[in-house]
Amino acid sequence: MNKVLPRKPILAVSSGILTALAMPGFGGWPLIFVALVPLMYALDGKGRFLSTFLFAGAFLAIDLRWLLTLQRFSPLVIPGFILLIGYLSVLFAVGSFILKGRFKGGHFIIAMGVWFSFFEYLRTIGPLGIGFPSIYHSLYRAPALIQAASYLGPWPITGLLAAVNASFYLALKKRRVGYALTGAALIGAMAAFSLIPIAE
Repeated sequence: MNKVLPRKPILAVSSGILTALAMPGFGGWPLIFVALVPLMYALDGKGRFLSTFLFAGAFLAIDLRWLLTLQRFSPLVIPGFILLIGYLSVLFAVGSFILKGRFKGGHFIIAMGVWFSFFEYLRTIGPLGIGFPSIYHSLYRAPALIQAASYLGPWPITGLLAAVNASFYLALKKRRVGYALTGAALIGAMAAFSLIPIAE
C-alpha cells in the first residue's frame, strides 16, 4: 500500500498541469478530453482531499500565473497569490467528499460532470470569486464544441468535459469499449449544437 499512495500526488499534479496546458496561452486544447483522467485515478480509494487539492493547486497556479505580473506594483501580490490559490484549491477539494464510494459506472460520469460544473460556478461567487480558470475556456479554439453555451450557459460545457474524461477513465479502468463510445458520443453531442440553426 505504501508504494501505491505516492503515485496519487503525482497523478493529481500531472492532471492539473495537463489541464492548464489545455487552457488559453498554451494551445493544447485537445488535452482537455483526457487531462482529468489521471485525477480520477488518484481519486480511487483514500486521499481524495489531498489529490483534489494538489490538482486544483497545480492547475490554478499555472493558469493564474499572470497575476504575478502585478508584483511590480506591490510585493504583497506574491503572498496574496499563494493565499488565493490555497483558498480556491480547498474550495474545490471539499467536493471530493461527495464522491466517496457513492457513484459507479454511469452515475460516476454524471457525478463528475455535476461536481466540476458546480464547484467551478461556486468559485466565481463572493469577494474572492474568479471565473478565469474555467475549464470550458479550453475550447476557445474549437467554437463548434461550445455552441451549447448559447442554450445552456457555460457551466454545462465544463460538466460535459468532465463527463467525457470520466467516460474515458472508466473505459481504461474497466476495459470496456462502451465507456469510450460514451465519451465520443458526448463530444459528438457537443458538436451537434453547432448544427442547430440560429433563429433570426
